[in-house]
Amino acid sequence: KKDTTTTQKKDTKKDTAPAPAPAGNALTKAEISAAMRGVGGQLRTCGRTAAQNGTMKVSFVIKGNGSVANAKCVSPEFANTPTASCVLKVINGVKFRATGGADVPINNYPVAIQK
Repeated sequence: KKDTTTTQKKDTKKDTAPAPAPAGNALTKAEISAAMRGVGGQLRTCGRTAAQNGTMKVSFVIKGNGSVANAKCVSPEFANTPTASCVLKVINGVKFRATGGADVPINNYPVAIQK
């Protein structure tokens, strides 16, 4: 006698959340430098009002959507000065390529300040 029962194939696809962005999608140092060079003119304008020449170190976070957050001056000689306020405003406005990944902290990024 012939077996008339049919076997059903199980669906092997599972409902899963989308995978996180691959590490290959991370910003490169070259991309970060290029974005910062793009605002170099604005940063130079900030430096013209400085009381002194030097290198201001700035820390900030690049969000997954490419925006900047939490920019702060970490150089005591420039802290709480109009020059620092100007530089931080410029840096907070920089747009990087969106990666969709985790936030990227940037620590002690050097900004040349020249009167």
